Amino acid sequence: MTIPLKDFQNLPDVVRKELQYRQVYPFLETATEYLKHLLDNLLNKHKKKHKGNLFVSCDARAKSWASVQLKLWAKLKHGRATQIGRKEVEEAYDSIDDLAGGRIEVSYFDEVQDRAGYLIRYFSDMKFATDLSSQGISDKIYLYDDNEGYRAYHLFVRGPVEDQDGNKEEVVFEIQIRSSFQHVWAKLMHPLVYSKFRDKEQGIPKSAKDDMRNLSAQIFAADSALMSLRDRVEEMS
Repeated sequence: MTIPLKDFQNLPDVVRKELQYRQVYPFLETATEYLKHLLDNLLNKHKKKHKGNLFVSCDARAKSWASVQLKLWAKLKHGRATQIGRKEVEEAYDSIDDLAGGRIEVSYFDEVQDRAGYLIRYFSDMKFATDLSSQGISDKIYLYDDNEGYRAYHLFVRGPVEDQDGNKEEVVFEIQIRSSFQHVWAKLMHPLVYSKFRDKEQGIPKSAKDDMRNLSAQIFAADSALMSLRDRVEEMS
């Protein structure tokens, strides 16, 4: 039995978790501001040293409660309401590893993994943990698409963030890295498809998924053509 979202969000333990999350959200915003600061510093240092851009753009954000709630629902919706209590909600919440994160856009598809390696070295130098396997967290590589056509490299790091009282707390950051073409695909698919079906029990219709994959394949072909053009121009110049 699937619990409708409107019923799920009114479960007492889900409401309790919402109140708790809204209390911690300002700290997550502080954490993502710090992440953006670190990424901007890296970009500026690289530009000064190498006279070129390490990546096209970067941003950072804390996950909204609406997004957290949808993730909880996706993890728990196939149970019975009577079986979803505080323990189940907390376990589902603890398994969400992208409450704080950033996005990086690079020019070319073949730069994605290269920049991931660059970021790992950078955050290691900053004394961040870059191997989170002991927490059950590993990098997610979707470079050759998932079942909906999404392509990206999701890198995870953990480091200390100082709150307003001067106390430090370890925060896990998810950093998504993708090419400019794939960045456009992801930005367009969210309002066009994901936002329309993410709260529906049946999820995204198969025909829409097929169209998303087909479009992603065409964009991947464009990525490949762009890299080929770059390489040929470099040979000719």
